[in-house]
Parts: sequence; C-alpha cells; structure tokens
Amino acid sequence: MERVDACRALCFETLTMVNALGKQADFNSAMETIRRCFENEKGAASTNRAAVEIMSEWRKPRLTMFINTEDESILYPHLYMLCVEAAKKRLQGDKQERAIYYLGRFIAEWESGSFKPQQAAPEPQQEQGTKDLLPINLQGDEAVEIFQRAIGKGMIEKTATGLKWCGTKAQLAYFMGHFLKDGVFPDKDYSTLFGVQRLGKAYSQLPNNKNGDGKPRGYETIDALF
Repeated sequence: MERVDACRALCFETLTMVNALGKQADFNSAMETIRRCFENEKGAASTNRAAVEIMSEWRKPRLTMFINTEDESILYPHLYMLCVEAAKKRLQGDKQERAIYYLGRFIAEWESGSFKPQQAAPEPQQEQGTKDLLPINLQGDEAVEIFQRAIGKGMIEKTATGLKWCGTKAQLAYFMGHFLKDGVFPDKDYSTLFGVQRLGKAYSQLPNNKNGDGKPRGYETIDALF
C-alpha cells in the first residue's frame, strides 16, 4: 500500500465540525475544536473508493487506500482549504462568515506558532466523607451524625489532612470526651485527627478548671450536639 503525503477527502466528523463552527459563539472553544479535529486527521485513512479516485487522480496506478500525512506543514494548510470550501458550500450568511473566520484565525495562529492548546482543567478532587476521616471507633452512625452536626454549625472544619476544631483545646477535649469508652482517652488518634498536640493532657486537666466541674466555657453549645 502506497502512502501519499497529502490529504484525503474530508470525513463526516470534519464536515460536522465545519457546521458546528458556524454556530460557535466562543472563540477559544472554536480554536480548540479545530485543533482537535485537525489533530485527529493525522494519519487517518480512507477506504472510500470514490474519494480515493478523486484525490489520487494524478497517480498511476490508482490507490486502493488513501492515508493522510502526519506532517502538519503539508496537512494543515490543505485541511484549511478543504474546510473553507466546505463552509462556502454548506453554510450561508453569518454562519458561513463565522466558520471561515475561525478557520482563518486558527491557521494564522498555527503558522505563526502562537496557537496554544487549552489546558485541560484538573478534575476536582472528591471531598472525603466525614466518616472516612474519623478513626474506626468513631465511624458508627451516631458518632458520624454528631460530627456532621458540629461541621454544619461551624464548630469543626474539614482540612486536607483531617479536621480542625474552631475553638479552644479545652473545648475540643471536652467534645471528644463524650465519645470515651471505659474512660480511656485515645490521645494519639484524637490528637492526629485534629492536628493538635497532647489532647489527652488537655482532657485530664478539665477537672482543674475554675469552676471545678470539668466543663470549659461554652460547654452548653457542645452538649447540645449530643
């Protein structure tokens, strides 16, 4: 099979692109649409015998398959001319003018080397659920609901590394004390969760507050969560 460094007849997808350009209102989107289309035409093969006969009329013997060159310097100018011809035949009025304008701008920017493909926007990272952030002993439905309630009231914020308590360490220790089992305060797990140091010590010091009741200032708001 002989390779031809030229351009096959426009395929259906490229003709569809020309039609779409006539309706495209955004310049940058139009440029990116043309770029993707032209890129896809590199090395594309056509088994349409009629197209092959027309495009390779000057060659003997006739080709059985016509393959686009991947050399942009040959392919893109030829594609541009074919697309402009298609726009003149298939579109009218403002749509025709718009499509031809976009094609002209693209080829001009491509020739000058100033065209830069749009960078794909990074996919947004899915926010971790509250349950996924909590240690295993706090992943029960009731505990998760309490944490979500605290987040909703602005008492806790989610961060990239865990959670942040929007209050004093004494209040945080008091809050986490509500989840204790057998009176054991898991200092490492709870301190790591909130990115603080020695939360267990703050909990042990609660009975030494001024009132001697083990309750920090603002405890009522915390109790209301439970």
